[in-house]
Amino acid sequence: MTKKLLALASFGLFNMSAHADGLNPRTVNEFDLNRYMGRWYEIESTQHARQTDCTCTSAEYSMNNDDSVRVVNSCRLGQPSGVLAQVEGNAVPNALNAAALTFNSGRFPFLFPNYFITMVDDDYSFAVVSAPLKSDLWVLSRSRTLAADELKKIHTELKNRGYDVQRLRPTLQTGCPRDQE
Repeated sequence: MTKKLLALASFGLFNMSAHADGLNPRTVNEFDLNRYMGRWYEIESTQHARQTDCTCTSAEYSMNNDDSVRVVNSCRLGQPSGVLAQVEGNAVPNALNAAALTFNSGRFPFLFPNYFITMVDDDYSFAVVSAPLKSDLWVLSRSRTLAADELKKIHTELKNRGYDVQRLRPTLQTGCPRDQE
């Protein structure tokens, strides 16, 4: 009974905070998981500890038969001609909010959403993903570059939501091998 109560309380906490910038970042209101599938390139990030030596960073999303999402994160270590490093994982969309996913790569299992799609362009040409507590942030694009005016708009919106955009660092996306396209 106690486990059930704890699960329900956690579920309720997630739902309350999913729409406000509280414990979990606000997610997009209308989100189409199928349109999100495909390749995304990292334009900027807060450079999570596991990404400090990454260039040419990208992520490939595809649907699994069980409605979970296969995720393959790739980067070149040190420089565009560096060794290709990949981490494969699985993400499960929240039943009430598909823009909040629980991503697991096998290293550290998560039980609650830890991948929040906080912004997405109408045509799904760019997206912004946040970790819980706004601890990490990724600006993604369908192409290796994003226009300066688009990036400025994204930064303004993120600042308005209380994100520290000064922590964002550009990801090197020039000179990348074609095998990552």
